[in-house]
Amino acid sequence: MATKNTEEGCATPKHDGCRISVAAACPPPPRKKRWFSCGGQKQPPKNGYFRSSEIDIFFASCGV
Repeated sequence: MATKNTEEGCATPKHDGCRISVAAACPPPPRKKRWFSCGGQKQPPKNGYFRSSEIDIFFASCGV
């Protein structure tokens, strides 16, 4: 008869059904949102933003 060296009391289960499975690979990180450029830096309009008569009328109505 072979004798086993066993300790009495609590023991950690050793069979495969009680083991924690190997961790699966982590999911990939979320993709960065696309950054859309509108053709680089905007150029000012060729005719300008305002005509001078519009600016004069605006400031005249403000009382400046």
